[in-house]
Amino acid sequence: MFDCSKHFQQIFFGIISLLCFAVGVPMGVIALITTNKPQRTTVSRLMYKMILLTDLTISILMLPTCVSNFNHWSPMLFSMPFICELWSYLWGCVSRISIFLIMLLSIIRTNSLMSPLQPSRQKHIVGPIAFYIICILIQGSVPLWYKIEIRYFDKFQSCVWFLDDLLDKLSPAERKIYYTITYLVEFVVPILPVTISGLISVYKLKTSHVEGSSNDVKVHKRQATWMILALTGVYILFNIPYCIVLTLDSIQVFSEGAFDWTEGITPKQSIFLYNFIYIHTIALNSLVNTLIYVFKMKSILKLRMWFMRKSSYIQRKTHHTMTNPPSPGPHCIKSEDGQAENAV
Repeated sequence: MFDCSKHFQQIFFGIISLLCFAVGVPMGVIALITTNKPQRTTVSRLMYKMILLTDLTISILMLPTCVSNFNHWSPMLFSMPFICELWSYLWGCVSRISIFLIMLLSIIRTNSLMSPLQPSRQKHIVGPIAFYIICILIQGSVPLWYKIEIRYFDKFQSCVWFLDDLLDKLSPAERKIYYTITYLVEFVVPILPVTISGLISVYKLKTSHVEGSSNDVKVHKRQATWMILALTGVYILFNIPYCIVLTLDSIQVFSEGAFDWTEGITPKQSIFLYNFIYIHTIALNSLVNTLIYVFKMKSILKLRMWFMRKSSYIQRKTHHTMTNPPSPGPHCIKSEDGQAENAV
């Protein structure tokens, strides 16, 4: 039986939240600083900046969770109502915005591969992004509209408002509409265009040459495509579990309880599952996104190349020394009569 004890969860989630905060925040700051260098702002660069900003926000939001995990799930920072409500609001917004930006970046890159002579322009994406963010920010205030309490839930090590508190105030039809928009459309649906875009990008990279005015441009475009494919793969890896659970939840809501997929799952296992996929997989996704970007930066690549050359040089030097030992210098050997003699 899977260990869902409180002690195990404190260690497991504590390590994840500490890693996401301690590594994700400094790496995110470094990445954002490099993207703000005075260069021509392209559509991809603008998208990277927005993704890095949302990922940095998610990493910062792991601090209160981390503190609670290492203090036996005590509220700690969450004991302040302002921080509790702000955390809940920001987490609900940035987690959805991050998914939307990854989806949009995948589609934009695929479009550039399919139609290199008609690349996406900033004016084509700024409007939809702004509209979506405004909608998410308004949607995040739903608990305020219905006067739903946001409170600290120790088993999630975070501040939440419970969906049942809202659904009890809605009619069956309104419940289905709300669930469809806020969960299926915002979390589950994006994985479809992301997956399709990734498959198309792989096919184009394998079957055709990337157009460009020079070899350097071709290499740069291929590197950009592979980087986006890496982000796409990481997104799919960390979000598939959540998409599966939300799809099963949706079937349960639409069947009005006739289908209950949680049968056979203990309450402890259910809480562990929701905690892991709703908070920690999203945080891990943001951390890995940032690390991918940082390790693809030119300055980091140069540093890696320097270390590789240095390591190769040391290995060759060591191998040469071991296979070709230096000639011995003057030393003493004993003659047959036991007297020491100098020899070369």
